[in-house]
Amino acid sequence: MPTLSPNVSLATCKDQIPIVLNLCQWPIQTKDNVLAAALKWCQMLTYSQDHFEAYYSEFHIQTFITQPPSGFFTQYPTQLRHAAIIAVVALKVYLNDMRALVVQEVTSTCNAAGALGDALAATLALRSG
Repeated sequence: MPTLSPNVSLATCKDQIPIVLNLCQWPIQTKDNVLAAALKWCQMLTYSQDHFEAYYSEFHIQTFITQPPSGFFTQYPTQLRHAAIIAVVALKVYLNDMRALVVQEVTSTCNAAGALGDALAATLALRSG
């Protein structure tokens, strides 16, 4: 829950779901047009990036299936719509994972090249000095 607000209602009857969230009023990340999650850094520091990605993926799949954005695969029957939602979320996770892997490898290679260059410069300085 982002905050306790009118978007959150507590059930009073035994048969009701204990907490009901109004997903229509949940904050949206405008860049990706997905539901916002304020826990990212907390989960990454406590667990890992992988843990957060798994949580975030499940969060989006469950919320999109429960209440898809307007016009989100509405032309398909329910089961096909759910499969399409899962596929879209899985593709986004895959692309984010690949981007992170490329960044990590490029950074590692650049750091190694920089260290090699520093060692070579130090060796040349010793030989000339």
